[in-house]
Amino acid sequence: MEVKIDDYGRIVIPKEVRERLGIESGTALEVRVDPEGDTGGAITLRPKGQKPPLQKKGELLVHSGALTEGDFDVVEQLRAQRRERARRHAGLDR
Repeated sequence: MEVKIDDYGRIVIPKEVRERLGIESGTALEVRVDPEGDTGGAITLRPKGQKPPLQKKGELLVHSGALTEGDFDVVEQLRAQRRERARRHAGLDR
């Protein structure tokens, strides 16, 4: 994805990226510059105080972000998916 800097040094973060990261008007962003050699480098923008929802721990990806629904029960959701998968494999949902 490519964006351009305007005459005032601003960029527009595409809507799909803002929605995916939960960035809204007024969200504070941390700016980090990662230098490469003498003249090159990369710029990283991250919503301030926000950890990435998936973090690698050993060989696993672990979700550490917040759930969007306050009453969401992860254990019950997993049980429901397993019940549904078992029903499909048993041929009960045809």
